[in-house]
Amino acid sequence: MSLQRRQHTRRRILHGCGVISTVAVAGCLSGSSDDGETDDEAGNSESGQSEQNPHREYISAFESYLEDENVDFSELEVNEDETSVKLSYKSDYLHDEFALADEIGHITGGYMQQLEEDWEMPRLDATISDEDGEVATWYMESEWFFEMEDGERTPEELSLEVLETLDLTV
Repeated sequence: MSLQRRQHTRRRILHGCGVISTVAVAGCLSGSSDDGETDDEAGNSESGQSEQNPHREYISAFESYLEDENVDFSELEVNEDETSVKLSYKSDYLHDEFALADEIGHITGGYMQQLEEDWEMPRLDATISDEDGEVATWYMESEWFFEMEDGERTPEELSLEVLETLDLTV
């Protein structure tokens, strides 16, 4: 796909989908029922975060959320320097800009749920693939969520900011 075509497609997605993704993001920010207790690998209950991996419970909760949303992900892990969580997933919506924006909104909503639970993760980096390989990337800075919580940014602005990071790599 040419650069001009990619930019045109991206603009169409941004222009047409801001409200849809805002609804998806806002709808995903309902309260969590997590009581702070987790099960360790042996099935024993423990309170608080794991000393070995402080991100484990957040990753586990985010994985469950993605599975509930039927996101076909192949990777969800914190990078080595702990500055971002990397998500790789397949999407059936690359040719349906409204559905793609909705999917991104749902994914960011699940990420924001974990930020609400005090996950100290600066950024979510997402890679979308299809049967031929990597086709798009997008990201969300956690600071955008905290600005929204503080009233410095609206949900619509946050949604558009995320959608503006969408880079169609084909």
